[in-house]
Amino acid sequence: QAESLERLRVHIETMANLETLEIAPSVERPHLAGAQIVGDMEIFLAGVLDLDKERERLEKQKERLEKGISGTEGKLSNQNFVQRAPESVVATEKQRLEDMRKELSLVLTNLDALD
Repeated sequence: QAESLERLRVHIETMANLETLEIAPSVERPHLAGAQIVGDMEIFLAGVLDLDKERERLEKQKERLEKGISGTEGKLSNQNFVQRAPESVVATEKQRLEDMRKELSLVLTNLDALD
C-alpha cells in the first residue's frame, strides 16, 4: 500500500496542504500525533492531538471493533450458518474477522501510546 500512496504523494500533499508527508512500511508515530487506522494502515497527523479527545475516539473505535468481532465470531461458530451459507459468504466473514482483529490491534497500540 505504501507504493500506491507514493504514487499519489503530490495529490495528497496538495489537497491536504501538508508541509511534509512520510510514506513507509513502518513509520514512528510523531509526538502528540493524531492517528487514523484504515485497514492495516496507520495515518498520523503530527501536532494536532487533543489527548482526551483522541483517547475517547480510539475507545469508541475499540468498542465498535470488539462488538463486530464478537458478532462475527458468533456467526462463524454457528454451525447452521457455516453449513448453509455459500462458501463465499463464509470466506468473506472469516476475512472480515481477520481484518477487524488487525485493526483492533492497531487501535490498542495507539491507545497504549497515549499513556
